Amino acid sequence: LSRGLDLQINWPGRLAVWPTMSAIAFALIGLLTLAEVLLYIGLALGLAALAMYYRDGMAALRKAGGHPLYTEYAGVDHNVWEWAFTEPALPRWLFTERRAV
Repeated sequence: LSRGLDLQINWPGRLAVWPTMSAIAFALIGLLTLAEVLLYIGLALGLAALAMYYRDGMAALRKAGGHPLYTEYAGVDHNVWEWAFTEPALPRWLFTERRAV
């Protein structure tokens, strides 16, 4: 953040708050079906916001001169790890990382 990067909340992130918080309120008063629907809507919006944050973050890092490693698999949904584990560079990258002492 000290290099001019700032945190911004994208619109799906802002919209995800209302259904999620409403789901809690409706669950407390016993309207569980409505609460579940709102929770799923909030979850979907939150996941969309997360994807946008990652894409925007990678673009900001590249613009600032960084070289982040980021792979996004088009058309792959929940089981993305099955594709990620086929990457030959993944084990090498994973096991070369060291904790600073």
